[in-house]
Amino acid sequence: HVYLDISHKPAALIIERFPNILKVCAEHGLDMTKEPIPVVPAAHYTCGGIMTDQHGQTAIQQLYALGECSFTGLHGANRLASNSLLEALAFAKTVSGRIARQAGYPQPPLPRQLDSLECGKPALRQSVDTKARRLRALMWQKVGIVRSRQSLTQAERGLQELKLQLEREWDAGRLWPDILELRNLLTVAQLITRSALQRQESRGLHFNSDYPNAQANPRDTALRPG
Repeated sequence: HVYLDISHKPAALIIERFPNILKVCAEHGLDMTKEPIPVVPAAHYTCGGIMTDQHGQTAIQQLYALGECSFTGLHGANRLASNSLLEALAFAKTVSGRIARQAGYPQPPLPRQLDSLECGKPALRQSVDTKARRLRALMWQKVGIVRSRQSLTQAERGLQELKLQLEREWDAGRLWPDILELRNLLTVAQLITRSALQRQESRGLHFNSDYPNAQANPRDTALRPG
């Protein structure tokens, strides 16, 4: 970890602005008004996601995305604190209004009927938990704050291996929420890793030690099927 020192600020200001972290520090015997506090990096927000227009509309008709899962273009290369709250409020109002106007559209039938909704057998749940921990470790170690082409390639291979293992264990006729969540996590992890591999520069919160400088002409990284 590293140390964060804001003891040069007036104690009254720190108490007013940071009451929650002040309380946590006090519980561990630290007084952040007088001494440095240890901090470590952590995943906080996903920048990027499903591309939308200014109304939250994706490339699929009547499918909208908003919030952290979406890429609206509002945040640039790195999100400023609290901007996501304003984005969520603004897009929620826009999207809800458009959906309300489209409510009379005919709804397509579901492709097939699932057999059941289950939690899965204990052995399968344990396997899913193990794979979820491996996924977190892989993304933190290989696709973390400082990346390289080698680490990203290793992550891509590891993610594909996890995905194949999961597909072999899953009975697609049964809807197991934990497995579906893990499948979604793997899909997002693969998209993040592939996007990072395509960007041969460092920009905003993306830093690749093989390409430490930013390119002169910035561009979006967009992955499309096919």
